[in-house]
Amino acid sequence: MYSNYNFGIPEGYIFHDGIVNGYPMMEIIDEIFGNQTIFPHDQKNSKKKLNIGISNVVNGTFVSFNDNFKTRDLLHVLKASVSYPGVFSPYEAWDSSWFSGSAIWGIDVSAPILRCKAMGFEEKDIVIDAIIDSDKSIGEFDAANSNAIQVGLRSLEVINYYTALDGVIKAQRAFPDVQFRNIIGPTDSWKSWNPDTWMRKLLNFVPIVSSFSLMSNF
Repeated sequence: MYSNYNFGIPEGYIFHDGIVNGYPMMEIIDEIFGNQTIFPHDQKNSKKKLNIGISNVVNGTFVSFNDNFKTRDLLHVLKASVSYPGVFSPYEAWDSSWFSGSAIWGIDVSAPILRCKAMGFEEKDIVIDAIIDSDKSIGEFDAANSNAIQVGLRSLEVINYYTALDGVIKAQRAFPDVQFRNIIGPTDSWKSWNPDTWMRKLLNFVPIVSSFSLMSNF
């Protein structure tokens, strides 16, 4: 999915705008879905209903693309959607720079619900399965017997939890009759100080699997 620079992560921090080189991942996307730069004439719409959100680095806006856009644009969107801030360089397209939509909006649950309603479905007939990038539950914490570092880590854990679930919680309040069937997320903790574990967490590409699944018939 990625390659290290010649001098590793320090080179990425100092001389590049991402700690690793994400070019191999872009090649994988071209290999799976077809390189529309080489074959620009092959323009068609997606066969599946989908929404993919990306973040504009330049003006800080969130943009959602759907299956009404042509293949070449959707390939740009897919590449931008897996360009994670700080890990990879922003993806360059349409005279601007882009990151994953999660840089602004952790999960956009409202878009598919609104798509279903526009197709004539009532809220009670809409079923949502959501994949988030944090544990879907949060355990108890003994604040009385913890030091400042432990309390700080707990704060990050709570922030991460509610950031990941923000889109789901807002959608549940906005669409009370929609069925939220499954909310899936990793079960491990962000507390480990092991550098290798932290690196694996930074490069945990759950959203890529989701994007590939959505666009498998694209």
